[in-house]
Amino acid sequence: MTETMRRIVPLMVLLIAVGLIPMLGSARMAAIALGSVGVAVLWVLGLAGWLGWPETSLTQALPPLVLVVGVCDGVHLLGALAGRRDGSHEERVLGATHAVWPACVMTTATTAVGFAALATSRLESVVHFGLLAAAGVLAAFVLTFSLVPVLLIATGSVDRIRRARFAPVGRAAAAVGRWAGMRWRPVLAGTLALTIVALVGVARVRFDAAFEDLYGAQSRVVRWVDAAAVLRRAETLEIVVDAPSPGPEPDAEAFRVAAALQDDLVGIDGLGRSWALLPAMRRLNDLVHPDSLVLDGATDVRGRPGSLYRLLANEA
Repeated sequence: MTETMRRIVPLMVLLIAVGLIPMLGSARMAAIALGSVGVAVLWVLGLAGWLGWPETSLTQALPPLVLVVGVCDGVHLLGALAGRRDGSHEERVLGATHAVWPACVMTTATTAVGFAALATSRLESVVHFGLLAAAGVLAAFVLTFSLVPVLLIATGSVDRIRRARFAPVGRAAAAVGRWAGMRWRPVLAGTLALTIVALVGVARVRFDAAFEDLYGAQSRVVRWVDAAAVLRRAETLEIVVDAPSPGPEPDAEAFRVAAALQDDLVGIDGLGRSWALLPAMRRLNDLVHPDSLVLDGATDVRGRPGSLYRLLANEA
């Protein structure tokens, strides 16, 4: 987990706890709900490690995603438990479990299938994210209906939940429903207007992602690009100019053309520094023929360019 996630995840846990504790009336109950989801997060990260899947910018979002989605089933279970006052602790927990698990099964299954559908992508990081997110949602569901009931009964926390804390939430939801039912035309019109605005915004979305993050660090495409970058940059332009003379004794005109070509390349917009064999041959000329400027075209002495070619061939 990156340093950013180490800061974000505790902050998210704190914010969720701030909302759960007043509603549940017990810090212990909030800790049980969040703790079960925390175990699911660890399971997902451990699964990624065992599969050898590297962490990318997409998979970094898994801990907060599993935390936010997974805690919902626990809230449903505790909310149902708050409305039960008759029977033993075991009977009340089992009754609450039976009351909410069908709806939780449907929501969890649809969410997991939606994330798993990302496995059809051709991008490795998207596939990993989809499969791990689906596994995390399923793990949170399993722990909610296995670990949470056990902890509730074992710690004697059933009586700590307060039904009165849920009553304001229910009244607020009912008030909103009544208001929307009496004003359905403005609700539909407002929804349509916001949807149109959203569609315009969708057309303005830009795609921006790192090459390695899209394909994955272990992808063959990424490895090919890395290997090619070591050998030669993709932007390198290589030009081979052969001497016009068929024999081993090219004249000085060939060197004058090559020198002019190198100077012209430097002046082209978008091209950087040019590298050529000509400067090395100029230095060799200064060593072998210090009295001649044949490579610059000032002196036309037959045979001297050929001697430089032979010198280079002998020192290959």
